[in-house]
Amino acid sequence: MSSSKPPQTRILIISDTHGSMPRARTSKGETDPCRVTILPSFVTPLPEADVAIHCGDHTMSWRQSANLREYKAALSLLKSLPAPLKIAIPGNHDTALDKRYVGEWDDKRPRVDARAILSSAADEGVHLLVEEGTYTFVLRNGSRLRVFASPWTPCFGSWAFQYDREEGHYFPMESGLDIAITHGPPHGILDTARTGTNAGCGYLAERAIQARPRVHCFGHIHEGWGATIVRWDKTKENGDSLEFEEELIDNIDTMVGTEQDTWETRAQKLVRRNEWVKQYGGRLVDATTVQQGKETLFINAAVVTTSYKPVQLPWLVDLDLPLATDEDRQRADETAALLRQYRQRSYAESAGAPDRT
Repeated sequence: MSSSKPPQTRILIISDTHGSMPRARTSKGETDPCRVTILPSFVTPLPEADVAIHCGDHTMSWRQSANLREYKAALSLLKSLPAPLKIAIPGNHDTALDKRYVGEWDDKRPRVDARAILSSAADEGVHLLVEEGTYTFVLRNGSRLRVFASPWTPCFGSWAFQYDREEGHYFPMESGLDIAITHGPPHGILDTARTGTNAGCGYLAERAIQARPRVHCFGHIHEGWGATIVRWDKTKENGDSLEFEEELIDNIDTMVGTEQDTWETRAQKLVRRNEWVKQYGGRLVDATTVQQGKETLFINAAVVTTSYKPVQLPWLVDLDLPLATDEDRQRADETAALLRQYRQRSYAESAGAPDRT
């Protein structure tokens, strides 16, 4: 009699690569002042997984800087990810993916139908989720993966997929999600900017509190790299804000150190970091015990630093996902049909657009 226990699923999560490509695994690392060699972490091949997720900012695009080369390089990276299913969303730097932005700046920048480029590898497992919403996939191991995807972030400068802070934005995140994939973080969670302020989205935080996905991954705030588990039953109101009970897994301070650390302490942290790189090729988290509706594992997966160096570790998350039911398979078929419709629309628009690249 076969067991109905679902197989364990491994998720590779990255974000904010900004045109960086993985280096050769034999590349030499930099030697820190504390005399520890920092091993490269964004290297080829990246760790194998059942699903790979990219949370946006594939490029450095801005107005006239967008070009075909950037998006072809982004596609090359996505195709190279060692997972049968590869899910990607845009970020605010991926301006050519936002039709509203392209229309606004059309006379000032080359038009690149990046959607058609990034949508061209569906047969190789690459799925670009531009439209905000919920998507269902059935994995090769028979598990169901239900995700929410949204590229939207609060307005900060002239970038793509941004909403007016005063008008706000409603994130249609449902309960019962396996993973929420957003470009930006919710307010107060792995969102501390260099200025010391929380740069995350309050509207997203409200929805995350209500929907309580098992995993919520994002990037956008490079210095917020890290992972933490929030326990919702311990959340308390403090005036207009909420206080979360968190179990910090790792962040930049614990992984590479702070300015206040002694050289000995920093060396110990870097040695530990290197062990993660050597053993797993990233920071592994066992999320099989994260309880649906009671806890959420939040991950800021920005690969590049604030100076755009790709030295922050990819994340690997192990999950026990439910085996797909007939209803799940029907929803997965609906997702496939919807994504096929989006791709066909992108191809049609690309064929009808003037070539000014």
